[in-house]
Amino acid sequence: MRLPNQITMHHGPQMLLARSIFAIDAVAEQRGVSLEISTDLEMVQEINRRHSDSWSPIMPNLLMPEQTFWIIGRDADGEPAVTMGCRRYAIEKGSLSEILADLSFFYATIHPDLDERVELLTVVPDYISGQVAYVGGMWTRPDFRRRGLAAVMTRIVHAICLGVWNTDHAISLVRPELPDGVLSAYGYRNTAAGFKWHGCEKASRSRMRLIWSDKTGLISDLESYLDMAVEELQGNTLTTGLRETPDRVDRFPTRPFEAERQQNAVVV
Repeated sequence: MRLPNQITMHHGPQMLLARSIFAIDAVAEQRGVSLEISTDLEMVQEINRRHSDSWSPIMPNLLMPEQTFWIIGRDADGEPAVTMGCRRYAIEKGSLSEILADLSFFYATIHPDLDERVELLTVVPDYISGQVAYVGGMWTRPDFRRRGLAAVMTRIVHAICLGVWNTDHAISLVRPELPDGVLSAYGYRNTAAGFKWHGCEKASRSRMRLIWSDKTGLISDLESYLDMAVEELQGNTLTTGLRETPDRVDRFPTRPFEAERQQNAVVV
């Protein structure tokens, strides 16, 4: 089942989100991958193990079964070629700083003998709260790199989060040396020094940079990206629908997401 048909949404500017999801899905196909949503974390872990030569171990927060989904892009043979994961945090009390510092951002259960701690290197804005989507787990198979798939994956995840979870902020954690231009190309407007993760199993994650955008920034970025996507899709039959056919949004079911699992329709 194609990704747009797996989605149920009832939040946000639905016409923009519907058009964005259709366009991004078509762009991904044009670049060689077919996208799907999955909540099968065992399958994701198996893909990670099979491609350990090009994909680091997944951060533990993206392997928590509740409020987590993955986008998987498959090649013409059905083999995984690109992935991205997303987890929702409802930060109604406390703050992002607090759940980073006490490690509950990363772990469902904090074991007393866990020899890890987080040292914040900057003040994390308290306004990053409400429905917060953490986006990570980006992996591209080496033979599919340099196709712009990271930007594609980030935008479709953002669109899904807005339409399904009514996301207030999207955040990610990246290496400190990643250039600002790369961050903006992926749709994030803000960056901060982040933190040091002492005792982290993977050395490259011992220091992380925080990047984020609020709802207004995410919507504005999707508007711009939709224009670029439609331009890329010139000649594709989907383009006319994106520009001129408002009832295409009706292909999205209108009921809210529920906690259910179906073989071909994933609800998160």
